[in-house]
Amino acid sequence: MAVEVFMPKMSDHMESGEIIEWLISEGQQVEEGQPIVEVMTDKVAAEIEAPASGLLRGIRRGVEKGSEVPVGETIAYIAAGDEQVPKLPPLIGIAEQTVRAEPGVAKAAEVEATPVAVKTAEKYGIDIKEVRGSGPGGKIQKQDVMALKKMREVQSEPLGVVKASPAARRRARELGVDLSLLRGTGPENMVRERDVQIFYERGVAQAGAAESGELIELNPIQRVTGERMVLSATTAPQFSLSVHAEVDRLLCIRDIMMDRVENATGRRLSITTLLIKIAAEALRQYPRANASYEGGRIRLFRDINIGVAIGTDDSVS
Repeated sequence: MAVEVFMPKMSDHMESGEIIEWLISEGQQVEEGQPIVEVMTDKVAAEIEAPASGLLRGIRRGVEKGSEVPVGETIAYIAAGDEQVPKLPPLIGIAEQTVRAEPGVAKAAEVEATPVAVKTAEKYGIDIKEVRGSGPGGKIQKQDVMALKKMREVQSEPLGVVKASPAARRRARELGVDLSLLRGTGPENMVRERDVQIFYERGVAQAGAAESGELIELNPIQRVTGERMVLSATTAPQFSLSVHAEVDRLLCIRDIMMDRVENATGRRLSITTLLIKIAAEALRQYPRANASYEGGRIRLFRDINIGVAIGTDDSVS
């Protein structure tokens, strides 16, 4: 009996995967565990392996390079010899699928949007047509809807929460500047008219520079990395500390643990891993440092989640 090859769920938040490249052609022999297609998730590029040995048959129409396939969808079969495989209907691109929407909710067929993006827009009362997509070909994805929601929340905050002079408020209204985005130079960080003018002029200059430059589409890894770095920068205080430390004992501990870790996992224990552990323990001892600014209050987090940005050949991950 033919064995299905389907789009697996590779992370808790994965809803679909983008086909990067088929590694095996229709009708070719494959062995169980052999990579047959490369996909891009919201976090990494990964390979889907053959669930059995046999011939790759019945590659579904519409599942091609650049296609976005929902988790759980069958994309092909592994069959024995001339065994017949079920004939599946073509996989309609996510952007073209018709979503059964409640009254007042746009269909994905009317715009370039994933079903999840449409449902998210419905949840928060956002017109999907007002969202600017960041996916392939401008396709609207869930993170695009959430970005618009966040922007509207910021813009809807009353000006009264920002300390600003009457002249600054008047100038901000004239120029369309959101005072909540400014840090004032007056007493107690009060925003002055000059602060508004400088902020506006810098924005105009940056916009002019952006228009004369080149826009490069981001892959899912770059997009998620950028969004999370921006979120971190806008919700937690940013500061740098430089210290000189003797790490002889740390290196000694790593050497002691190295063989045990390498034997158990097949991987080497890095200094970065130990530093992450140290940072996590510090946050456990000082929980008020594990917090972010949110709506005029401080949110203390129960979980400790540390992100590490590293350089790759074409991006930061």
